[in-house]
Amino acid sequence: MVYDPYGDLVRDLPVFNYEKDDESTFDAWFQRYGPVINNRGSTLSDERKRNLLVDKLDNAAYQTYAEHVLPLKPADIDLPTTIQNLVQLFGPKRTLICHRFEFLQSTCPPLTCFNVPYREFGNTIKKKFEDASMKDVDADSLKCLVFVAGLTDASQIPPRCVYAFSTTSTA
Repeated sequence: MVYDPYGDLVRDLPVFNYEKDDESTFDAWFQRYGPVINNRGSTLSDERKRNLLVDKLDNAAYQTYAEHVLPLKPADIDLPTTIQNLVQLFGPKRTLICHRFEFLQSTCPPLTCFNVPYREFGNTIKKKFEDASMKDVDADSLKCLVFVAGLTDASQIPPRCVYAFSTTSTA
């Protein structure tokens, strides 16, 4: 019997589906399963790996991707470009500035006699820090974020202010 890594990967890897209300991204899916593809599919050509990625898109994601790359067909695009396109097309729904704002508004859940949430809160902070790319925030952007986060009354935050900030922020 001949070992078929492509068939095994098609069978074993979950389908990627992009839900607008969910925070699942292709980048997260690929960070989890990319090493599996590269390890178990080490004998596969880049063309077969590209086909595998496209095969693992659900119907809606495939349709979106196929329309995105027109007039080319998904099979006409090399593996690195396919990955780049999928990461960009099926990325986070919220802007980076929203992630940063949410990071700065993080609060620890209250202590109870049954729950000491420090470990979970620490893990949440680490994830939010990475999601918000906080290591890349410049001084001016951080000052603006802290200013807006410090406005505790929602009526103090005009929507135009947040929109202008999110469209002009470079970090």
